[in-house]
Amino acid sequence: MDWRTRMLTWGEAIGATAAMLWGNTPAMVQCLIALMLMDLVGGYIVAAQRHDTSSKPMFKGITKKVFVLLLIGAAYLIWKQMGIPVAEAITGGYCVWEFKSLLEKAALLGIPLPAGLLKMLRVMNEKYQMEAPPNNKGENGN
Repeated sequence: MDWRTRMLTWGEAIGATAAMLWGNTPAMVQCLIALMLMDLVGGYIVAAQRHDTSSKPMFKGITKKVFVLLLIGAAYLIWKQMGIPVAEAITGGYCVWEFKSLLEKAALLGIPLPAGLLKMLRVMNEKYQMEAPPNNKGENGN
């Protein structure tokens, strides 16, 4: 078998696996993944416009998004095994958070936003700002 045939075979196998996984993924999770990808691209666009592209912030963002997907997976596992329907609510909350991030990036790029959306961003930033957990090492960092 020549290299072209092998490449096509591997490509078909990867494509079929991705289609199977994507097709079995709940619609809300598909929406979240799409929003996460849009947010990553938007972040790169903002960084490129500011001439401040660096792999560290993007890697940090990707690792956070992967962990959110782990949390979502755990929520769906709890829903399936225990019948506690928390997964859709948690996924929906993260979808809203990703959309908020996209709106913030649009504002940074100078894209005009309706006053209602700007007010929503202000309220979310003031009222629902996520905070880092307290430092468990004590006051002096030890």
